[in-house]
Amino acid sequence: SEQLAPLKSGKVLTTSLYCQLNTIIPISKTVQALFIGSEDGFSMRALESHIFKYRSPTLMLLRGKVQHGFDKHKSGIFKKFPENELAMNIENSNEKTMVTLALYIKEPWKLSNDKIFGKGTCEVYELQPRIHRNSPVAGGAYFTTNGVGLGIGMESVPKVSKVDVSKSVKFGDIDVGSVIIDNSLEYAHYQRGVNEEMWLKLLEIEVLALGNSEERLAQEGRWAWEKREADRRKYVGDIA
Repeated sequence: SEQLAPLKSGKVLTTSLYCQLNTIIPISKTVQALFIGSEDGFSMRALESHIFKYRSPTLMLLRGKVQHGFDKHKSGIFKKFPENELAMNIENSNEKTMVTLALYIKEPWKLSNDKIFGKGTCEVYELQPRIHRNSPVAGGAYFTTNGVGLGIGMESVPKVSKVDVSKSVKFGDIDVGSVIIDNSLEYAHYQRGVNEEMWLKLLEIEVLALGNSEERLAQEGRWAWEKREADRRKYVGDIA
């Protein structure tokens, strides 16, 4: 049978998922993966090196297992996460329930320790276990180097104490459709509805480049030039 999914799309975007996703947002068969966590490393630095400077929209795919009774003290970021007594995990789920989310970012990724970017241009799609579109999400996106990871659909970047980051992260309102990932790329929170949330143990993260082939080639050219420059400077340093 014909291979429907793009050949260079990573591990999450299977043929069936590719077909599902195209019912919500058109995905070109020429799409390519910029980052695959299981191959490139689950770290903010690795993620930054692979997705920054790409100037076209991207799609971040998350796959994880539902965590019931999640202990927020496992993650310094989530220790002071807002409590919601009415919040529920996904209905009729267990610890083996798999969830797949797609986070659409129209603007290029960038560091945003103080202010969000892409407000009004981000979308969150739930692909598994149900197909659901949170569009448009209320807030924008952030990608930080101060220890609070990244997020989509937030009105502001979580505030961090200058004294102790691990104990003093303060979150604002958590809007429906928002996704927050800790700085170890290990746990994620998804606000599925007003009184419905999910905690996920992330098993895979991949970021797809959604621009046309010319834009991807231009990006590859920029990365190649940066590598040559880095190698040249290293060589100069070695003989100096």
